[in-house]
Amino acid sequence: MSSKRAIRRRSCSNKERYNSKTEANRAAFFSRRRTGEWIIAYKCRFQPHWHIGHPTREMKQGLRAKRDRMK
Repeated sequence: MSSKRAIRRRSCSNKERYNSKTEANRAAFFSRRRTGEWIIAYKCRFQPHWHIGHPTREMKQGLRAKRDRMK
């Protein structure tokens, strides 16, 4: 079983950090354009900054449902 410190280190240390949501959203937008993959900005659970990455399956389902409601 991993310690909380090991989990925190693994989840945050090798990722790009963004100081604001706006910065992270901009980076996610350009990453999506470059790769064609679904990339989002999300708040770090351990530090007061933001990361970008692929959404979980549950997040994708929620985003699709929200998009469908807006149509």
